[in-house]
Amino acid sequence: MQHPETELYGYVNKEGGWVIQPQFTQADGFTRNGLAAVRVGPVDGDPSGGNTVLFDAIINTDGTFVAGPFENILIQSSCGYAYDLIPAIPKGFTTEAKYWGYVTRTGELAIPYSFQKVSCFYEGEVAAVRYSNGGCIFINNQGGEAEGFPWFSCSNYPPNFSIEGEVGVHDQSSGEWILVNSQGETVFQVQLPNGIESVRLQDLQRYGVAAASLVDGTAGLVDKSGRWITEPFDGYILRGDTADRWLSYVSYPENPGLHYGYLDAQGAWAIPPQFTDAGLFREGKAAIYTYVEGVGPSWGFIDTMGDWVIEPQFKDCHYFDDGEAWATADGTLWGRIDDTGAWIQQPWFFGTYGLPAFYPID
Repeated sequence: MQHPETELYGYVNKEGGWVIQPQFTQADGFTRNGLAAVRVGPVDGDPSGGNTVLFDAIINTDGTFVAGPFENILIQSSCGYAYDLIPAIPKGFTTEAKYWGYVTRTGELAIPYSFQKVSCFYEGEVAAVRYSNGGCIFINNQGGEAEGFPWFSCSNYPPNFSIEGEVGVHDQSSGEWILVNSQGETVFQVQLPNGIESVRLQDLQRYGVAAASLVDGTAGLVDKSGRWITEPFDGYILRGDTADRWLSYVSYPENPGLHYGYLDAQGAWAIPPQFTDAGLFREGKAAIYTYVEGVGPSWGFIDTMGDWVIEPQFKDCHYFDDGEAWATADGTLWGRIDDTGAWIQQPWFFGTYGLPAFYPID
């Protein structure tokens, strides 16, 4: 949480008490293994212009540094840091010379800065990386090519392994999309239409349907047979915690400003596009941004039928987690609401950056 006076970040428990005092210039949320990336040094002066949030240390839940603060390197925020290989980049990098490598918790360079993009090591054994020429491979913890894994195509960031130890890639040799485990074994494979840039194979395996993004900027729902359930349209599709309500942004020139709706698993509009902005369904509710007469633009929550369960009244809000959600009534101070919209904790802190996944310290 960001302190409203000092604008430094610290961590609170669910009752709103400081358990790690505000002292960081940036702070990420705690992961399931009880570690969080923080920044001690100033943020100003990064060549990224502050658009990319990078960190210089890792702490545990009592605020003790388990890595860093590093003086000459910056680290990614997306990894759990349970293992001694941390994606890192030299401080003072430029857009033209931006190469990633991996360091140990003591800051020693373990794998040289030679990759354009990197992912997290799974159990300290294997990670996917992207070279500047666009080639993508899996590497072992020595920096060499991991045996038994395919070469694959990735136009942007290489994928991370899931918690279950699986990752989906587009095999360059066979042309198939394959789901492999951490030993390089294929656990699921499918032939999909040409032009797909990314698809979550775990959804396809589990639900028989998945959202696919194409290289031309369109998106659609595809099934296990490789058939389009919906013809690709100009926009994107995302899944929350249900496979029967897919948040969809559709570019409708004839309906400007109202682009968000929800598809069901059969590709039909369960809730037609009608919202200015919208969030994923979590615990049967989705955050919706709409115009309220006499009030102005506000956020509220709908159920899976599209009915309001919490009337629009917030300047901003997050999704529900364990029956609670973060919200702000004035756009500045944040608190927690229950599933009726009532305040559990009155707004008092500035911003919710650092709690994207709702893992407060109990």
